[in-house]
Amino acid sequence: MNSNDIFFFGAGFSKSLIGSYPTLAELSNSLKKEKDFINENEEIYEDNLEQLLTYLITPLPFKTKEDILRDEASYIEKIDKINNYFMELRGNTTIDRNNNDIVILSQYINENRCTCITLNYDLLLEEMLFLTKKYESYDVFYKIPIKQINERKKTKSIGFNFYQSSSNNEINKSPEIIKLHGSISWYCDQVYQNSQIYSYSAYKESVYYNIERYSDELFIDLKPLIIPPILDKTNILLQSLWRKAFRAIQNAKNIYIYGFSFPMTDLSVVYLFQSALRLNKNDYKIYIVNTESNIENKKKRYNEIFSEGKCDFSFCCGDNLEKLAKHLDKKLPKNI
Repeated sequence: MNSNDIFFFGAGFSKSLIGSYPTLAELSNSLKKEKDFINENEEIYEDNLEQLLTYLITPLPFKTKEDILRDEASYIEKIDKINNYFMELRGNTTIDRNNNDIVILSQYINENRCTCITLNYDLLLEEMLFLTKKYESYDVFYKIPIKQINERKKTKSIGFNFYQSSSNNEINKSPEIIKLHGSISWYCDQVYQNSQIYSYSAYKESVYYNIERYSDELFIDLKPLIIPPILDKTNILLQSLWRKAFRAIQNAKNIYIYGFSFPMTDLSVVYLFQSALRLNKNDYKIYIVNTESNIENKKKRYNEIFSEGKCDFSFCCGDNLEKLAKHLDKKLPKNI
């Protein structure tokens, strides 16, 4: 097992698995075309959805109480629409099981139980890992105190426990997925307070996949747990995710950053990497997996964040997934 290898995934990763999955710019452009999605006071941020969400949920000092309440209501409406967008996309698409490059990436992460840090709301990473190993539920990947949504119907609370698999070894034998910006499968009654997180996570072939099987009352007062890139992560569980990510980066030797270019709107991720790597005692290497478009700007951005010579840009190309798969395949036990 090579636990010193970690993966950090942005939207470009999901798009490499299924081309119809959007980049941030594509998602912003698609949603802003919907009727009444952008209010008049929000037009300045219409081209960057995450920046818009951050503005809406942040109680900036110049906002009146009325502004704060109005913006919070708009924020809730928008995360519902984002959630529905990805739910519909998930229902209409599937990962190509015959793509050997995807299978190798899945196998490598599963066999080495690599920590995966992701900013994506979707469930493609979970679905990819199920290609080469079946688990009871996606919840085994999260390793945080989380309850399944159907537990809300119980009259007696079972407490604030970690996900309980019928197989005691499943959690310890699975990779960890750290979803820093939330998930379309997570729900919470008050996103920025210390409330319970509920999940309906299941793989598509499971009888638990269809969310409609649950009665509407189970979702009363709940809203999707989709978190924009803000610096104030006040929910205790969200704080624990960021601390987990910090420790993983601090102890990593090989870091694969796939489909993420460190936009200025997500300074918290920049601070996360810089602070954790400052304490990293390994001779670590950062592998950038991305497209070759605007490569010089990407190199400049990465070199601004990380030390010169720490980043390997050889996976910034049109066939980045294929090239990464060949690299990882050589490191699998069968080829060593």
